[in-house]
Amino acid sequence: MSTRRRPPRERASDRAYRTIKQAIMEGKLPCGTRLSKRGMAEFCGVSVIPVVEALNRLESEGLVESHPYYGSRVIVPNEEQLADMYILREAVEAQAVRILCYTIGIDEIEALRKTAAYVDSLAGKAHEDTDFDEAHYSFHFELVKLTGSTLLLESLERIHLFTLLVKSEEKYQEVPLIKEYSHLDVVNAIARRDPDEAARTMRRHIYRSYLVSPPLWAELDPPER
Repeated sequence: MSTRRRPPRERASDRAYRTIKQAIMEGKLPCGTRLSKRGMAEFCGVSVIPVVEALNRLESEGLVESHPYYGSRVIVPNEEQLADMYILREAVEAQAVRILCYTIGIDEIEALRKTAAYVDSLAGKAHEDTDFDEAHYSFHFELVKLTGSTLLLESLERIHLFTLLVKSEEKYQEVPLIKEYSHLDVVNAIARRDPDEAARTMRRHIYRSYLVSPPLWAELDPPER
C-alpha cells in the first residue's frame, strides 16, 4: 500500500488570487476594470469570501485599488505612480549594487557578466523581440537576489508587476534601450568593489534604460553624472 502523501489542495483564496492576477497580467482584465466580488467569485469558481482575501492581497501588491463608491478595480497607472515606482526602483537597485560590492563572489560576477552581455546583445531590437523583456528582468532579478535581501527582492517584483501593467496601456510607449549605459557597465562597476561608483552607474542605467512616459521622465531630475 502506498504511503505517498497527496499534494495539499490549493486554498480557495490562493486560487482566486492566482486567477485574477493572471487575468490582469494577460490583459483579460484591463486597467480600470471593475472587480465585483460576486463577478470575480463566478470568474474564479469560488465563493465570495476567498475573493475578498484575494483582492486584499492584490491591493497590497499595487495591482488593485478600492474605492468606497465603486468597490475594487484594476489600477489605472498615472504619472505620479510612475514617478513613485521610478524612485523605488532606483533606491532598491542602487542599494543592491552597494551590498554586492562587499559580498559578491568572483564566480557570481562572471555569471552576471554573461547575462549582462546577452541582455545588451538584445538591446538594439528591444522593440521587436520579446526575449529582451524576459532577459532584462532576469538580470535585474538575479542581481537583487544575490544580495540575500527578501525585502529588496519583493520590492523589485512589485515594480516589475507595475511595469507590466504600464506596458499594457497604449498611451505609454516604450522605446528601445539606450546603449550608452549598458548592463555590462553595471557589472564592471560592482567588480571594482566601489559602492559609490556602482550606485551611480546603476542610477544612470535606470534613468537611461527605457522611457515609459516622455513627459514624466522630462520632469524628473537626471541622476548625478
